[in-house]
Amino acid sequence: MGCCLVVGISIVIPCFNESKRLHATFKKLRKYEKQCKHKLQFVFMDDGSTDNTANLISHLGTDLVSDYTCIYYRKNRGKGYAVRMGLQESKHPYKLILDADLSIGIGNLDNIPLNSGYYVVKGRRNFINLPFARRLLGFGWHIVTYIITDLSQDTQSPFTFLNLPQDLYKDLKVDGFSYDVEILLLAKKYNIPIYELMVNYQYEKGSKVTFKKSLRMFIDLLKLS
Repeated sequence: MGCCLVVGISIVIPCFNESKRLHATFKKLRKYEKQCKHKLQFVFMDDGSTDNTANLISHLGTDLVSDYTCIYYRKNRGKGYAVRMGLQESKHPYKLILDADLSIGIGNLDNIPLNSGYYVVKGRRNFINLPFARRLLGFGWHIVTYIITDLSQDTQSPFTFLNLPQDLYKDLKVDGFSYDVEILLLAKKYNIPIYELMVNYQYEKGSKVTFKKSLRMFIDLLKLS
């Protein structure tokens, strides 16, 4: 798989209090840059962090070869809001959404055929070290999502590749963690193909998901259905 065509790809990375992870993240990004033939743009969205995330991004980003930007706002608005703003700010038609800890490696980008026409590629996780309790919780959430939305994809996977009309991103409304469900439903609404890619998922401690946010996710699901 893959394609020798050189294209522009914007990589949107939402961040909230990620200062402890960013050194390792930028090391991986710099390593990938060296072998990547595409034009990359990194869009870091600092979602109201209370630590020095924004300063670290500005400092570490100077070592990147690719274009990068860090957009910061004071109030924590939610991951979905950060992703939505990042998609609207990114300049390339191909876009990839990743978590700041790179629990799913950026190298999986090389396994996506860069075809013409609109489409979405969603990662389906192969768990490497996920604790049983988290895996059980995730399975339960997958069942709930399927019942409510009829989506069979791994909606919780932090690996989403998009080639959609730019204007379509303005239709996104969800500010919380269910943003990926909304993206898939939007693609489904417009009969845009959705593909899946098997990806390894390396669990990292420090999840931002709380009971309150889980409840909000459930409410968002009901609104989207």
